[in-house]
Amino acid sequence: MKLEEFSNRIYRNSEQMRQFSIKLTRNSVDADDLLQQTFLRAYTYRHHYDPSADVKHWLLRIMKNQFINDFRYQAKRNTSLISIEHLDTSAITNLTTNHRADSDLFIQEIHAAVNSLAPIYRLPLTYYVQGFKYAEIAETLGLTLGTVKRRIFEARKMLGKNGINSNGLK
Repeated sequence: MKLEEFSNRIYRNSEQMRQFSIKLTRNSVDADDLLQQTFLRAYTYRHHYDPSADVKHWLLRIMKNQFINDFRYQAKRNTSLISIEHLDTSAITNLTTNHRADSDLFIQEIHAAVNSLAPIYRLPLTYYVQGFKYAEIAETLGLTLGTVKRRIFEARKMLGKNGINSNGLK
């Protein structure tokens, strides 16, 4: 099947596909994204399409699978963020795997160093150490991505001046 004929078949079903994507996502912006991903996947794998089969059912299957994959991905990524009032630096303890006799004292020094940072540096760093992505931190704190990256960099630099490197070691 030629690309032009394949494109025509898809175009004839595009409105029905759009309606189905809205039913799945319940959001027109997400529906447009899902529709675009479906069409992209259909074009990418058009060599798997059997021309004797109904293209609409093939596209619906692709869309449904894409929606399920996106849903699973979002479910994995969505983590409940703790409120800033309850935020502490206990995640810093995960940085220290050293089994020295004075490790408790060392952990206290790390906590003190982190707590001595201004909140604009401490909060992004703490979220970062807890495993949050830059984008998640930016969204949570209402900052731009570049600002979050810069503040984490600056916080690590300040901790380095206190003798604590990125591994939490003095």
